[in-house]
Amino acid sequence: MTVEPGDTDRQVVPRWRVFRRTAEGSELGSLHVAGSQRSNEVAKLRHEVAESDSSWVRADYVSALIASGADADQIVEAASQLLDSDPEEPLRGFALRAISQDSRSAPDVGALASVDQVARLRSLLRVRPRNAVARVDLALAYTIRGERDRARRQVLGALQIAPWSRFVLRSAARLFLHQGDPSRAHAILTTSHVHRSDPWLMASALAIAEIAGERKEVRPARELLAVGDFAESHVTELASELATLEFAAGRDRNARDLFRRSLIDPTENTVAQAEWADSRGLRLDTPSFDVEAANEARFRAHVRASKWQEASMEAATWQADQPFSLQAALFTSFAASIAEDWRTALHGAQVGLVAHPHDPLLLNNAAFAATHSGDIALALHYVSAARASTNAHAKLVLAATGGLIAFRTGDAVLGRHLYESAVNGLVKEGVDVAATAAAIHWATEELLAGSAGAARAVERAQELFSVNPTRENQTLMSRLVVRMSELNGTSWLN
Repeated sequence: MTVEPGDTDRQVVPRWRVFRRTAEGSELGSLHVAGSQRSNEVAKLRHEVAESDSSWVRADYVSALIASGADADQIVEAASQLLDSDPEEPLRGFALRAISQDSRSAPDVGALASVDQVARLRSLLRVRPRNAVARVDLALAYTIRGERDRARRQVLGALQIAPWSRFVLRSAARLFLHQGDPSRAHAILTTSHVHRSDPWLMASALAIAEIAGERKEVRPARELLAVGDFAESHVTELASELATLEFAAGRDRNARDLFRRSLIDPTENTVAQAEWADSRGLRLDTPSFDVEAANEARFRAHVRASKWQEASMEAATWQADQPFSLQAALFTSFAASIAEDWRTALHGAQVGLVAHPHDPLLLNNAAFAATHSGDIALALHYVSAARASTNAHAKLVLAATGGLIAFRTGDAVLGRHLYESAVNGLVKEGVDVAATAAAIHWATEELLAGSAGAARAVERAQELFSVNPTRENQTLMSRLVVRMSELNGTSWLN
């Protein structure tokens, strides 16, 4: 069986994408706030450009302008001068992309993690090691590939080069959050105090402080939102995270006002946050999903409508955008399993396992999908890998999946034992929704096996379903009813 991932406390943590894709949105636009470190780095490189004919120096200058949030005209002028110097690849492509802002020129996240692209980034950094943007993109590639130490080294190098860069700081914070060190992620955002004048950094600092249990600078954040002369696109995440904190504190009216402000010119992240809050009972106006890459928000809306196939497709696209995200992997494999799209479910779990190879619920979801795909050997491989987990809840979920495997390999006695122990354990643990799903799967397998124990399993499933009729369990129960009808077992419904 699969279980819906925990989703009670979503925060507006920064997305992490390749630089080119990040620059297409509003996140890296200039706030017209000049920091001394930022100015010194740009001024130093401007002087080097004047003194040198090197294309690499010109490329570093363009990178510094982009990382500092310089105006587009300034970036285009510097990139044009780089192009005029007749550079070789990859500098020529870099200059053309900076001039055209053409998203089609940028590699997607999957391409960035390829062997060839990693080699190109490493080659570039051997020649120009002070290219902070290339270091962060290489760190993202390593993160997608599950190479945690290499990713960390590249991010730490980028922080040394551009400690004032919004792109570098938010990416670094997301890396350390991904690697299970939210306190360090928070420290990276707040140590230099740049966040106090930057709404993007302040939003991330608030979100990660909530996760890490660190002190939240709520008053300075409110003042920055109220007094700062920023476009609405620059404060959408700050308004959204402040709204989330107000919602958690039970101040729903304040939360609604702040969420509505966050939706004036939102990112896909803030649209997803509003959809999450609405699903938790805040009763917001239905947010518009007409925002680029709003796949997580659409996924959440489809789940609420029990449109599992659509939810599965949106979750898979969300995961393609954030392939290192554990939540994206869990939600993709979960929704696709409810939709009985076993290929997508297995792929979603496998992609997630690259960056999270020991996560027991991902291993379980992979085993569940592999079993339904007919690959028992692969399913057993994932179950074996998950046995090292000490998570009591995961062990019960894995027991249910073990019951499925036993039934599919002809051992109904073992399958019945494993399912029953999983259901009873989940009930004892207080996870009644998961217990209901396990009972429905158990009843389904008993029916498919033509077992004499089917009636008892169906009765147990109905008993639990009567008090846990969640969306996913309604879908599973409807399928069970259809199977019972096909087997002339409708009398069991009475």
